[in-house]
Amino acid sequence: MKKKRSQKPKHGLYAIKIIAILFSVIEIIGLLLLSAGYFVFNNTYLTIGGTIIAAFGIYMIVAHFLSLYVFIRV
Repeated sequence: MKKKRSQKPKHGLYAIKIIAILFSVIEIIGLLLLSAGYFVFNNTYLTIGGTIIAAFGIYMIVAHFLSLYVFIRV
């Protein structure tokens, strides 16, 4: 007997958690740099760098889950 194939292929859905964790780590690093630059060291460049990294992390998390919703309908 032949095995039945699933109706819809799962094109890399195993990596959803890994990518979400990676983007969350980027977000945490950005927030740590932002808070350290602003509150601890009072350094403008560190604060700006932390803000950019935190904004990038938020963007990547939102883009990741939005693409899952739009293209895969998870």
